[in-house]
Amino acid sequence: MVRVKRFGVVRTAKVVAALYFAVTVVIGVPLGLVLLLTGLLLGQGESILSGLAAMFIMPVLYGVFAFIGGIIICLVYNFVARYTGGIEIELEPER
Repeated sequence: MVRVKRFGVVRTAKVVAALYFAVTVVIGVPLGLVLLLTGLLLGQGESILSGLAAMFIMPVLYGVFAFIGGIIICLVYNFVARYTGGIEIELEPER
């Protein structure tokens, strides 16, 4: 058994933020393009703004909030692991 004693707070938060940013780009850009094209074809300004927000603003906001959330979760885990011993993981070497 291997025990996760603690997480590096900032490094883990960076990874979480990058993952959330990437997933939001993969989902947000196609969604934003659909909204943008719909707004352009129908002349709806709200759809155009929603499309631009989905493509550019949402990935950044998700990344920022994921970074903050990652910091909070790591700090809480590190605190709890100090008293509970942390999470145990059984690893198996590759063959």
